[in-house]
Amino acid sequence: MKSRIDWTAYGFVAPALLILALAHAYPILKLCVLSVQETDVLRGTAHWCGLANFSGLLADEHLWTSVRNTLVYSLGVVPGILLVSLALAFACQPFAARWQRFMRAALYLPGVVSVVVTAMVWTRVYDPQFGLLNRTLAWLGVNGPTWLGDPRWALSAIVIMSIFTALGTPFILFLTAINGVPKEYYEASEIDGAGPGRTFLAVTLPLIRPTLLYLLIILTIGSFQVFSAVYVMTEGGPNYATFTAVYMVYEEAFRYFDFGRASALSVILMAALALLALAQFRWLSSEVEY
Repeated sequence: MKSRIDWTAYGFVAPALLILALAHAYPILKLCVLSVQETDVLRGTAHWCGLANFSGLLADEHLWTSVRNTLVYSLGVVPGILLVSLALAFACQPFAARWQRFMRAALYLPGVVSVVVTAMVWTRVYDPQFGLLNRTLAWLGVNGPTWLGDPRWALSAIVIMSIFTALGTPFILFLTAINGVPKEYYEASEIDGAGPGRTFLAVTLPLIRPTLLYLLIILTIGSFQVFSAVYVMTEGGPNYATFTAVYMVYEEAFRYFDFGRASALSVILMAALALLALAQFRWLSSEVEY
């Protein structure tokens, strides 16, 4: 039997949704128009060029470099955030409520700070001579690399920074989901003789699956949009080692003033993120019985 739709609720939110739709519709339409135009900023002219911007991008090796770097960044950041935040949430679950509140606040606090400020702080941490990280490694007898100046380490340094500054929201959601698992399931697992690892895999993980899938998609979409940390810490270098897709959009638009190519790349990125959003709705439509 299908449930009846309460259209009254939709009526209340309709004005706000209409304003948001109008505010986003024009920029998106303008973006699509610019993607098939060749623009001259100095003269203020533009003429149609069809799919020339798209074909030019596909033939540009820098595009594939940016795609590769973006994928590597995403494959490092998303699993890292999920694993660390889930491990912390599982470890904190037995603690008293006041300690859980303290951990929520402590891990969420870095997310409140501006990404630009955070990136500037981590730039000092990665300083090869006076940075905290290399100083600690030197105390341990290890010569630290030039983190942001070495193509082999620059992207990894940004990945590490992104993981440890974005644990707040995933930790809170995971901890809330774990606390919501009925205690009877853990008692039954203990009676059956299951250890902590088996209990986590057989009881906790399946029951927090909706939260895990939600965070997986949201974090993936966010990782594809990385820009501020790259701009502040490396400016896409060294030697294009941290040259990501959104940073390429920035360079095409505000360094070379080629808004047509920048818009075409934005359309490609938007299409990729739309596919991820569709996957989110598909995967999250499956229900888990409690």
